[in-house]
Amino acid sequence: MITLTYYNESYGKVDAKDSELLALWDAFSFYVPGYRFMPSFKNGTWDGTIHLINLSKKTFPVGLLPKIISFCKEQNYAFSLDEKYKETETGLTEQDIHDFIFSKKYYSKQKEITPREDQVLAITRALTEKRCINICPTSFGKSLCIFIEAMYHVQLNRKVLIIVPTVNLVTQFSNDIKDYCTGSDCTGTDNAWEMPNIQEIKAGKTKKIFPETEIVITTWQSAYKLGCDWFNQFSAIILDECHKAKAVCIKQIFDGATEVLYRTGWSGSLKDSSLTGLQAEALLGPIKVITDTAALMEQGVVADLTIQIVSLQYPPNTVKELNDYFKTKQETTGNNTYADEIKFLENYHNRNNLLLKLAGCFDNTGLILYNHITHGKELYRLARLMYPERNIYRIDGTIVERNDRKFKSYDLLKNDIEKEKDAILICSFGVFSTGISIKNLHYILFSVPIKSYIRTIQSIGRGLRVSNTKNKITLIDVVDDLRTRTKSGKIKKENYAYKHFLERFAIYEEQKFKYNIMPNNIQ
Repeated sequence: MITLTYYNESYGKVDAKDSELLALWDAFSFYVPGYRFMPSFKNGTWDGTIHLINLSKKTFPVGLLPKIISFCKEQNYAFSLDEKYKETETGLTEQDIHDFIFSKKYYSKQKEITPREDQVLAITRALTEKRCINICPTSFGKSLCIFIEAMYHVQLNRKVLIIVPTVNLVTQFSNDIKDYCTGSDCTGTDNAWEMPNIQEIKAGKTKKIFPETEIVITTWQSAYKLGCDWFNQFSAIILDECHKAKAVCIKQIFDGATEVLYRTGWSGSLKDSSLTGLQAEALLGPIKVITDTAALMEQGVVADLTIQIVSLQYPPNTVKELNDYFKTKQETTGNNTYADEIKFLENYHNRNNLLLKLAGCFDNTGLILYNHITHGKELYRLARLMYPERNIYRIDGTIVERNDRKFKSYDLLKNDIEKEKDAILICSFGVFSTGISIKNLHYILFSVPIKSYIRTIQSIGRGLRVSNTKNKITLIDVVDDLRTRTKSGKIKKENYAYKHFLERFAIYEEQKFKYNIMPNNIQ
C-alpha cells in the first residue's frame, strides 16, 4: 500500500514498501539537458539524472500528484490519499467563471475589448484548478488572462504575487493592468474594474509588502532568495513566461511557498527550457496546451504569416575558405565550433549586404534580428549607408540608436517606432523576445541561424501582432548552405548553419506555417 499524506502545500509524504518507493523514484526522474557536457558527469560523480522523489525524506512535489495516482493505477499499486488531496479543484464551475469574467468591461488603449473563447478557456482552467500550467502562443493575450485571474483572487481579499522574467516586464505588466482598468476614466462607464493596489518590486526596492497592496509584481531573480515568511503572505502565485526562468530558482520559490494554495504557470512553450515538462508539473501542476498559432491565424487574432526561406548557395572558393578557416582553428586551438562558423558568416561582407538588400525589398517597417552586438553595429552602419533616406534603429540591451542619435531607453522611442512607415529596425534576439512589443512590423529577418525552439517561436510570435495597417507578416529565414560536396555533387559534410535550419524547418512544419524556398547565389 502506497500512502500519500499531506505535509505542506509544496510537498507531500509518501509511505511505501522499498520496492514501490524505488519504482516511484525511478519513474519520476529525468535527464538534465546537456548533462554530458557538465563537469560532474564527466568526472563520474553524477549520472545526469534528477529524481523528483526524495528517497531519504520520503517526499514528493505536490504538483506530481495526478501523475503519481496514474502511475499507481497503471502498476496496480494499492494507494490511499490524504483527505486534503482529494480536492484538486476549487469547486468553481465554468458558469461561475464565465459570469465573473463578463461581470466587468475590459479596455486596451481606451477601447473596449472582449475576452475571446480560447482566453475564457485558459482563465477557466487557471481558476478551477489549484495548480496548472497553460501553454499559449505568443500574441495569445496572456496578460489579459493573468489580469482576470489575479482580479478573481483580489475580490476575495487574497494577495497575489505575479512573477515575470525581466525588470522591464514588471513595469510593462503594471501598465497593462492600468490599461485594462482605464475604461471608467476614459468612457464614463461604471462597469470597469477599479484599479487594484499594485506594488512593483525590482532591484534596489524594498521587499516589504505594504498592508494595502493587493498585487505584487516582481522578477524571479528578485524573488527566489526570499524565504517562506515572505512567500506565505500570498494566497496565489502566478508565474508568467515560466520557460524563461532558471529551474533551480523556480524550485526555490515554490519550495519556499509552503502555504500558498493557488499556483499557476503561463508559457508559450517549455521546449528547450531549463525547466523540463516533468519538473514544471512537479512545481506547478499539470500542463495543458490551450491553442496554437495556426488556430489564432485562422481566427484573425494574429497576422497571417508567410516564411520566405532564402537558401544562400555559396561558391566553391568560399566553402574552401571556410574549411581552411576551420582547419586553422583546429590546428591552433584543437577545436572548431558553431561559434566559429557564425563569426565567419557575420564578418562576410557580401552576405551582410545581401541581408540589407532583402530588407530593402519591403516598403514598410521591418526588423532584422541579430545575436552579437558587433554584428548588429555592422548591419546598422551598412543600413545607414544603403538607405540614407530611411530611419534606421539599432536596439540592444544597453542602448537605442536612431540614425546619428543615441537614447537611454527603448521606451523613449516606442511611440515613434509604431508610427514609422518604412523604418528598418536592427535588434538583438534577446531584447526582442523579452520585452519589446511592436505591432507595426511587416517583416522579420533572421540574420543568423538559430535553433532554439523557444527563441524561434517567441521571435515569430512577437511579430504576429496585428495593427490598423497590418494583418500579414513575412519572415525571411536565411539559410547558409556551406555543405561540402564530392565531385559528383553528393553531400560530404553538413555545416552548422544548415543543420540548424533543418531544426527551424521542423518547427515550421510542426506549427503548420506557410513557406516558400528561394535559392539565391552569393559571391
